Amino acid sequence: MNKKTVNTPLVFVVIYILMTILLSFIGPVKYYNYSYGYMLFFMTLVIIAIVTGYLSTSKSYILNQKRFLFKSSRFFAKESTIDLIVQFSIIIALAFEVMIFVSYSKSISSFSLQTIFYNIINIGKIYQISLDVARESRDVSLLRQFITLFGVFKQIAIVGYLIRSDRLVKFKIFFWITLILSMVNVLAFKGTQKEIGDLAIYFLSVWMIKHAMRGNIKLSKILVPILILVFGVFGFMQLSRASTYNINIKEFHNSFFMFNSNHIVYKLFGSKMGFAITSVIFYVSGGYYGLTKSLLVPFRWTYGLGNSFALSSYAAQYFGFENMIVNSIPSRAEAITGYPALMYWSTMFPWIASDLTFPGSIVFMFAIARIYSICWKESVHRNNLLSALLFSRLNIMWAFLPANNQLMQTRESTLATLFLLIIWFFFHNRFSSMTVKVGRKK
Repeated sequence: MNKKTVNTPLVFVVIYILMTILLSFIGPVKYYNYSYGYMLFFMTLVIIAIVTGYLSTSKSYILNQKRFLFKSSRFFAKESTIDLIVQFSIIIALAFEVMIFVSYSKSISSFSLQTIFYNIINIGKIYQISLDVARESRDVSLLRQFITLFGVFKQIAIVGYLIRSDRLVKFKIFFWITLILSMVNVLAFKGTQKEIGDLAIYFLSVWMIKHAMRGNIKLSKILVPILILVFGVFGFMQLSRASTYNINIKEFHNSFFMFNSNHIVYKLFGSKMGFAITSVIFYVSGGYYGLTKSLLVPFRWTYGLGNSFALSSYAAQYFGFENMIVNSIPSRAEAITGYPALMYWSTMFPWIASDLTFPGSIVFMFAIARIYSICWKESVHRNNLLSALLFSRLNIMWAFLPANNQLMQTRESTLATLFLLIIWFFFHNRFSSMTVKVGRKK
């Protein structure tokens, strides 16, 4: 790893946060009574914590690297063992996607390729139907429970294969079938956009790791197609949902904000494309307005549960706790200001602050940035699969940071995140390759 690539993820994260904050001011969404002073001060401290946390690993990593070179080969997991883990994960992920596809196709009276294309085109309607079914059905299928518990295998399969594809040639067909089925299940039967975003982040993460191993990262090559994908797919989904819910795309507003149809985005792209682009911009920048509603809410500890819908629901289901989400800072901010905590975003921080306070959330970001830095360096310099998996997962956190605490939202995501964090904490050194990767230009 050379000096050009060692801090690439940090630069990317900081620029992304700064750009999303800027978009909340100059973007096509106009916010009413936007009191941003405290928000800007808080976000400045957050960025400082992220930078110092990331850079704090430099000296300790060099010392650990010297110790690492003298480790016995018995200390490390064998390459064949790591390959076996990825192969097993691909088979598990493929089995789940096949079962999901069969389950959905059985629920359609006249299943055909034409039905799949029709559902994709009308993805907003499919999203509405899937939400209605979820609300009406209280019973969780056995398949859904298994996917919740073992959903982490899908990430291991995707990231693991992309990193080690040269060693897993025989599993190429299984991987791509899994990927295609996953996209069909999401687009044709669920109507959700999160998994597409996750997949794009996994590909970007692996691309960064592989190019850093060569000592050369040109983000413009990969960022342009990913941005086109994000704005294209997400924008199309938002337009479809707007049509399903009869939203007036020319005059979309409420008592807190409005989509400004006089903005240059609408003038350049017209009402439909303008609405689609504005929806995506609102997704990644609107949370800062919500953050201003939460910053002055008094702290009330939620016992480590208020940051996560999943943890709160588990505690209520199995231990008889009250729903701690109602005591979270965003929920109590809604009671005070009226800003809908579960409808619009407030960034990740009010959720974390529900258990750690806002100053505590700044310290939390220092720790996360430190882990993120170690994962990046071990992924590139030691070809460490476990660090690559956690690096990819944390990139999801960074991407959704302006919106919500994404990694701890659903049960599947929460369990996968906690599993990877715990396994990484205890065993990440064992997944490092004895052949240390040093940046080399090609």
